[in-house]
Amino acid sequence: MSALRRYPSALVLAIILILYLAAALTTLHSWLAAGFVITGDAPHYLVITRGILIDHTLEQTVPYREAFEQGLFLGSGITEPPSPANTHAYLGPHGLFNIHNFGLPLLLVVPYALQGVLGVQVFLILVGGIGIVVFWKISGVFTPMRWVRALSVAAVGLAMPLLSSSSQIFPDIPAGVLCLVGLYWLITVQKHRSLWREVLMGLAVGYLPLLQIKFAAPAAVLAVALALAIARRRPNATRARRWRSTAVIVVPFVSLLGLVFAFNLYAFSNLTGPYEAGAFRLAPVTLMVFVGLAIDQNQGFLFQSPLAFLGLVGVGMMLAWRRNVTIAGVLVFFSLIVPNVLLSNQYGGYSFIGRFQYPAALVFGVATLFVLSRIAERSRVLFAAVCAAGIAVQALFWAFYTFSPPFLESAARLFYNPNADPGLLNYSVFFYPLQNALAALYNDQWAFGYLPNYVWAAVVVVLLAAGVLLGIRRHILKRVWMPVAAVLAAGVLGAALISVSPTVTRVYDTSGLIVEQGTPTADGVSVSAATGQTAGPVTAGPITLMRAGTYTVSLTYSSTAPPTTLVGTWQPAPADADALPERPLAGTNGEPVTVSQTVVLTNAVPRLLQLRTTWNGVGQLTVLNATYVVPSR
Repeated sequence: MSALRRYPSALVLAIILILYLAAALTTLHSWLAAGFVITGDAPHYLVITRGILIDHTLEQTVPYREAFEQGLFLGSGITEPPSPANTHAYLGPHGLFNIHNFGLPLLLVVPYALQGVLGVQVFLILVGGIGIVVFWKISGVFTPMRWVRALSVAAVGLAMPLLSSSSQIFPDIPAGVLCLVGLYWLITVQKHRSLWREVLMGLAVGYLPLLQIKFAAPAAVLAVALALAIARRRPNATRARRWRSTAVIVVPFVSLLGLVFAFNLYAFSNLTGPYEAGAFRLAPVTLMVFVGLAIDQNQGFLFQSPLAFLGLVGVGMMLAWRRNVTIAGVLVFFSLIVPNVLLSNQYGGYSFIGRFQYPAALVFGVATLFVLSRIAERSRVLFAAVCAAGIAVQALFWAFYTFSPPFLESAARLFYNPNADPGLLNYSVFFYPLQNALAALYNDQWAFGYLPNYVWAAVVVVLLAAGVLLGIRRHILKRVWMPVAAVLAAGVLGAALISVSPTVTRVYDTSGLIVEQGTPTADGVSVSAATGQTAGPVTAGPITLMRAGTYTVSLTYSSTAPPTTLVGTWQPAPADADALPERPLAGTNGEPVTVSQTVVLTNAVPRLLQLRTTWNGVGQLTVLNATYVVPSR
């Protein structure tokens, strides 16, 4: 600690940035070496980027046609002309325009021109590094102690989502970084800066709507808060002069938002862009997602970076420190969360877990930095221990998603939102075998009746209240914190012991299986000599990940052969153990028949559990579906 005092601030920050870049680039290299491919919305952002660079247009017909013809970003085999059916584009009065905003592709043009997709991913990692720099700047407002700043920023910044997701081609982390720039400006608005510096920061805040129209909400909050703060910092100036000084934020925000509106009107005949009926919803599941982005064991920012639980206390303490700044920060946080909650693609669809909270999580890091600075003032030992624990947890997470063979073999499927209920046993990415003790808000059919969700929601409320009390009446908290903590701990333990998530039955028709031969239809996949097939494998799959537990695996099939004739075999084949012995499949006289067996897995990390079917060349065999029954624990 004392050694850090001898080094210049710039050197300390450089060391943290080097650690961040080393970790993030190592993760990217590991994923590329494992053969990970870009998916989800990312290929479509690259199509826009290439269209700007090569075709000099935002109209998407030519960029998508070239991507289809050259097999770029979206794979090969697309022979149809670009249309809304095979792109992420909307056909409007002036052509085909992407539903994704053009702000991120504009930033990616130069990196893509220099080094292609890899250049884009490295550039986005560097953008995450700007977030580290802003964290460092903000920490300097909270404490002058360099070693405290170093440990705080390392604990908050060298963590999810920056380490795990900054290379992903999405606008979420760049949006979070721009919001941090705006908050830093607001916190230090009284600091004298040159005009060009304030114009640059104004452009940073104003750029948010270009990344995605939903980011107009936090941009508006920051613009209003900054305009008011700038107008008040010269109390002796005339009113007209004070309000003219707000042009550094008002003009960029209004101009860039106007540009987005003009483009949306041209491309989609709609100010807000391509959103159609059904894109938003207000239903019980909306509340589930709202809470889940905070406390769900996979999606929630509090569990992706557990040190953020202290940030809940920091929010209340910041209210006593600077109320207006804190209120603005809270409004920015909720303006980042609420639009995502209202979208019908729950938790962001097929993308990384927690993506919808990434920008809000970065903003919340300000409160965590604040409370860490206050802990350091009271106990250096406790502060160092807390930061060390936070860094250690993130190091374990990082090692798992960077080097774990099961994670790499699964092509990062563990990090993607499940497209069906995997069962709580297989849901938790980082916290197995504690999954039953933690909040789980991914299935609205049972999430509202699951006791741990309420216990962890209570933990959040209590920590927020504790922060408020620490800020105004610390002596009250001293008298009650131990019994309150004991009650919450007992609640978490009790909920874990008595709560049982539902047993999940997952049915996979042939669209969810790997068809080795035969033609899949709605009625199954059928093989026979009469239709040209030969003896051998019929189906494999499904591509689903299961961890230690006792599963019931079933196959439903039919065959026109009589029951006395054997037509093939079936066997469960876990990736983490030897395949179970093959079992015979007899004829069924054309009637559907279900055969089942129990499979016991011992792997702690979810691995593939496939079901293989083989035809022996006799008679006819139709595979109808596979069923997995996932236990509750």
